[in-house]
Amino acid sequence: MIVAILSVLLLFPSGQVPAGRIDLESPLKNTSNGAVGTYFSWVFSPNGKWIAGGSSPVKVTDNSGKTKYPAGVFVWDAKTGKFLKRLGDHDESVDFLAFSASSQRLISGHIGRAQSKDPEPTVIQVWDLRRSKLKSKFGIDGTAKRPRMTADGKSFVWLGQDESLSVWNLDKGKKLWQLKDTGLKHFDISPDGKQIVGNFFQYEKIEVSGKPRRKIVSRGFKAWNLSDGKELWQVDSDDRHLLGMQVFFHPQGEKFFAVAGGNSNKPGTLVSFDASDGAVEEQMTLKDLDSIGTVGISADGSRIANKAFMGKTLTVWSLDDGKQLLHLTATFPDNFRNVAFSWDLDHVGGDVPGTKKDRFDVIGPGILPLRP
Repeated sequence: MIVAILSVLLLFPSGQVPAGRIDLESPLKNTSNGAVGTYFSWVFSPNGKWIAGGSSPVKVTDNSGKTKYPAGVFVWDAKTGKFLKRLGDHDESVDFLAFSASSQRLISGHIGRAQSKDPEPTVIQVWDLRRSKLKSKFGIDGTAKRPRMTADGKSFVWLGQDESLSVWNLDKGKKLWQLKDTGLKHFDISPDGKQIVGNFFQYEKIEVSGKPRRKIVSRGFKAWNLSDGKELWQVDSDDRHLLGMQVFFHPQGEKFFAVAGGNSNKPGTLVSFDASDGAVEEQMTLKDLDSIGTVGISADGSRIANKAFMGKTLTVWSLDDGKQLLHLTATFPDNFRNVAFSWDLDHVGGDVPGTKKDRFDVIGPGILPLRP
């Protein structure tokens, strides 16, 4: 054991451990070891080795009185389910997690909840997984619709509830630029980290019979340069599904998808666009796509999966022809709740049917295969 440790120190004099590993020998100091709460977020690492979960804080009443167990960030082995490490505490619930493409950086975020008038501020924490160390921590005003991290782990894109769009340097916690009143409803970042694309609505204020109203001025898809916020292109659209569409880049980056749910009478819709100018390339229907919850796209760009918003169904389709490959139905309360898809889309993990539950204890993720 001593020889092995010395070998690592000689190879990595700065204290790093080899890429693709987590430092399991040096836990953070002054952090709780309590593993209690509810998971609000999950994410698989791109290297396929880990699944991380973010918990909520919990107050438990016992013989000694009320004890608050803080929210935390946990890591398990994605293949065996073995618990590996608690990275550390987090300010309030962990609502968002994301790995960098190298799997060496993880960000965790408490992004607030506007509908519950959450008094706690938004907090972003950046973890260096080579050292199991908290690298940086900073706050952002307001709550988010959907935050995203660039694949290199250096930048963070924030779409606020007020539809302002901003980009942050993750190492310094510094805002690089911000655009207000973008009208963005949903967005994604290109795999190379150079472009932001999303669907938008722009309005003007008018009066109808003396009452204030909003009139749609334009709507469609828009792209910005991630480095400086410069608009790259805008394409107008009158697609009736536009408001409810969610946007996702193809893993190779040359195109993006807009996905809209259907209903019992009509299937869902997937439209692909050229990322360079927003031109429509192809449209297909997706059987049994109703509400959109969590979406995953395989790293090879061949399949797309969706966990329904309320967790009743989980469905996988081919991106070549829209053919349904897998359809799973769950019965409440054992449905699909907070989940993540692996990068190869071979597994779904998190709060899945059959996962052992306890009122307070954080037991770990359930992991199910997604191959027929």
